[in-house]
Amino acid sequence: AQQYDPKRREKAFRTLAQWKDAASIDLLGEQLFREQDQPLRLVIAKLLTESDSPRVAKILEKAIGHNDGKVRVLAFAGLYKPLKPDLNVIDLALK
Repeated sequence: AQQYDPKRREKAFRTLAQWKDAASIDLLGEQLFREQDQPLRLVIAKLLTESDSPRVAKILEKAIGHNDGKVRVLAFAGLYKPLKPDLNVIDLALK
């Protein structure tokens, strides 16, 4: 029964995300669609949106069609992060 402990599984997901390698990102992407526990599904989705791996975009595109509406919202937000403008250029132009 310990293998189903949500806290242990969340720690494992966070560890995978920290490795940032292709295999870890792919495992998180697969688990996003298999996970039955909604809070853990949301943790996985959030971890994926925070990753800078180029592999994440494809996973998030697929997640926009997820059955869980909250996962869809996180996936959309992760794909369409607002760009941070470089205000130094504007500041220099105004001087």
